Amino acid sequence: MISNKINKKDNFNQNLKKILIVLWIIFSVFFILWDLWSDFKNYQISSIIISCDKKIEEGKKSGFAAAVNQIMEKTNNNCSPFPVFSGEKTIELINYACLQSSVQSEEKENKN
Repeated sequence: MISNKINKKDNFNQNLKKILIVLWIIFSVFFILWDLWSDFKNYQISSIIISCDKKIEEGKKSGFAAAVNQIMEKTNNNCSPFPVFSGEKTIELINYACLQSSVQSEEKENKN
């Protein structure tokens, strides 16, 4: 009778150990898979953010180039000042070459 109880207790302990080991393995596998999935998602998100940052930077450069090209066009077409706006600020620009030619013309007129 006593040996029967000891055998049952040993069997129970062995079964409990087996169950705990199986549960530990299942938990470990799920944790590793979750960690890998999380890293994969973070990689995707970071690559999307980097891609968006590059596109934003390209857009800024393109806009800057377009603005500079427009200013260059305006200064080449005529020698009169033209307004440039930024928010509520306004300034007037003129081609420096036009100023030099007008100064040289005035100097010639003054000499005559």
